[in-house]
Amino acid sequence: GRRWRRLSAWMKFVLTTAALITVAFGSHQWWTFCDRDCRAERLLLASHVVPVVRGMPPYVPRPQIEDILARAIGHTDQTYVALIGPRGVGKTRVVESAAANRTGVVRLDLGGHLESREVVYRSIFNALGDNVALEFPDFGVEVATTLFQRVKAQHRRLHPAAADWVPTVIAEVRTGRDDHKVIYHIATALKALNTDRRSCRVILVLSDADSAFGLPNDRFRQKLVWVDDFTVDEADQFFDNVACLPLRQRLDGNGTDLNEQLRRRWFEFVGTRPAALEFVANQLARVPVASLDERVDALISEQWKQATRVLGKLFEQNASPSGAEFRSLVETMLQTPDHAVPTATLNGDLGIPEVATTVLRKYHAL
Repeated sequence: GRRWRRLSAWMKFVLTTAALITVAFGSHQWWTFCDRDCRAERLLLASHVVPVVRGMPPYVPRPQIEDILARAIGHTDQTYVALIGPRGVGKTRVVESAAANRTGVVRLDLGGHLESREVVYRSIFNALGDNVALEFPDFGVEVATTLFQRVKAQHRRLHPAAADWVPTVIAEVRTGRDDHKVIYHIATALKALNTDRRSCRVILVLSDADSAFGLPNDRFRQKLVWVDDFTVDEADQFFDNVACLPLRQRLDGNGTDLNEQLRRRWFEFVGTRPAALEFVANQLARVPVASLDERVDALISEQWKQATRVLGKLFEQNASPSGAEFRSLVETMLQTPDHAVPTATLNGDLGIPEVATTVLRKYHAL
């Protein structure tokens, strides 16, 4: 009986204390303050990039780019990474492959008008899901830094050997237009976390090649990674993966592989951009074998007509840059197809921003 009376007295003390705290701080706010950081920490440690995208063809490995990204994901460094390249070259796919099944990775999809840095930081908490962003009163750089530092400390307790591990933010920036101010704003906001505070690693995936012109001029703390079209071997592997123009299945009387010839025609006249290869694979999916040659030639002709129309409009325009300047640039590119156009060749309004001489040094200016 005495033991139960002592226990009862202890329970009354605990309940009374809890009631006083509830009155003093407010029940919802006090308990929210106690668990919101822990929930955000748990969600970030459990987050990872899902490598499988429904409806997309099987992935073609790109080891050189994957190696660069693998060394960045989860490892602290003052440099942030920017993936650059034209639309349709597979930037999203390669970063998803490199980050697959890695913990502490948060994916952001950014674009449009961003009024403040806080909007960028808020997107990190929104990306964690579970309505965790609703529990934070503000979203300054300190809030995001605190979260990443907590996650880093927890990871170190679980994995003492990974002393330099940090969470990784992969931000895909889709401006949809030439809005370099948006690129600059996002890059500087995330750079504050990566470079200035070393609390996470940042990988920017820029939707357009010229988006790089909006990056801060900070080449010593940037790692710019150009993602180009597939090589011929990679393009062949893509076609193999989707069973498009299968090799050694259509031979003529001399043993010539007719499907291989059609592949080479496409590569020569249209190129090896992943988006273009996916397009032709879809177009040929239900074409009878006897009609393959005719259909491939028709597709090539359609692409050339479209390119001719685009160039015609560029050559005829009176605005600045002038059509004559564009024509001169294209002629220079055609004369040296395997070399970049020197910046000295570009005159007048075709002059490209200073950052482009770093970003596009090895590639055609256009």
